[in-house]
Amino acid sequence: MTAVARPAPVVDTTAPNQTEIAGNHTLDTANDATALPSGLKLISAERYGTSAWSATASITTRAQDGTEVRFFVKYATGDHGSAQLQGEFKGMQEISKTVPGLAPKPYHFGKLDGSPAPTFFFLCEFVNITNNLPDPKALGARLA
Repeated sequence: MTAVARPAPVVDTTAPNQTEIAGNHTLDTANDATALPSGLKLISAERYGTSAWSATASITTRAQDGTEVRFFVKYATGDHGSAQLQGEFKGMQEISKTVPGLAPKPYHFGKLDGSPAPTFFFLCEFVNITNNLPDPKALGARLA
């Protein structure tokens, strides 16, 4: 196993709601961090994936028992961004109620305070996406 060097913490010292954690993504602790379930310690926030319409990141936390818990957060701006992320949040809520475990568990949709442009975020359970296709029979059985 090869050790991976962690980037230096990224902190916007001019913003009052920033906290120093490892990673290359600045986390707004008044908004997206407070949307996390309680009892977790922030460890890092890293940019994650690519998107033409939004910015995305992975948030790593640690539970009181030492277990690592990861989250995915997506940001988008303006009215379109709000509609996009609120729709994704509500859609995942319904999927989670109907078929638990089929989609990432949604945690929060909200608006960041103090952004120059209206910026919205959607926080959900982190799921490692692969290029592998699901077993069609198993997937069909879960959807039926």
